[in-house]
Amino acid sequence: MKKAQAQLTALSPGDEESVLEARKLLDKAEARRAEAEAAQERAQNDLRKAENSAATIEGQLMLRKEAAAKCDEAGARAAVAQVQAELKLAPPPQFAIKDEDLALARLQLDEARAALERIEDEIHAKRGALQHVGGDVAKQHAADAQEALRAEREREQNIQNEYAALELLRKTLLEAEREEGVHLGRALGSPIAKRFGELTQGKYGEMNLGPNLDTPSIAAAGAPRDLRALSVGTREQLSTIFRLTLAEYLHSAVMLDDQLTQTDIHRMAWLRDLIREVTGNIQVIVFTCRPSDYLLPEEMQGAAIGAAVRSIDLAQAIDRTHLRMRSKFE
Repeated sequence: MKKAQAQLTALSPGDEESVLEARKLLDKAEARRAEAEAAQERAQNDLRKAENSAATIEGQLMLRKEAAAKCDEAGARAAVAQVQAELKLAPPPQFAIKDEDLALARLQLDEARAALERIEDEIHAKRGALQHVGGDVAKQHAADAQEALRAEREREQNIQNEYAALELLRKTLLEAEREEGVHLGRALGSPIAKRFGELTQGKYGEMNLGPNLDTPSIAAAGAPRDLRALSVGTREQLSTIFRLTLAEYLHSAVMLDDQLTQTDIHRMAWLRDLIREVTGNIQVIVFTCRPSDYLLPEEMQGAAIGAAVRSIDLAQAIDRTHLRMRSKFE
């Protein structure tokens, strides 16, 4: 704008065309200055709004930080963990009452109550008619209605008794299932801990078995220890002892599928002796790619060894079967 004013001053008075040109330049400069001032004002307004918004957000953030500081996160997590542990101790009932049975009983109860209400309405209607008409017929209708009411009330009571009996049966089954699980855990805890202690040479102590035969912890160095802290091999060995002891207690067969791959030779020898020991009472089937872990050198021939151990090479059996089938079709 100053440049335009300087140009205007330098012009001669008679040069009108140059004057007009200079004025146009001056007007444009004035317009740009006005636009710049308006833009500056808008920017200042936006800046004030942003500062106010930032102050509001900072205040909300401070309030949330104060609220978060008052929360007991550790206590809440501990409470959740305790509830989850208690839920795991409650086994599902073996013979649970179905929701459909309870729903049907409730539906029958509602129908009986609706029928009772209809009969009571009829009784009130009959009583009103009796007051106007009277006579033996009206009395008989009233007696019939009373009898129907008595019968419906008796039916309602029977349904309520049946519902209560079903609920009592459900609770009894739940309690029996829980007691059975606790008894089984108590019966197996000692022999499993004894065998595991012999395997580990007394490194671990007592273990707790829940109603679902879960093992929350095991004693180590005088304190409970989470089983997840044990090595993979040690957990595999404990699992094998657990399965063998449970099968022995239930007098059932057990199948092992190469689950001792992380076991050293010393513990493997002990577990091999344990498997031979329990085969006196139950049948144990072992699938393995390392038969030398379970069999002695003289037992690697594939024949029956005594009355307790039998070794079968599935690869050879499959090859022989394949050859027989091939020769049959050729």
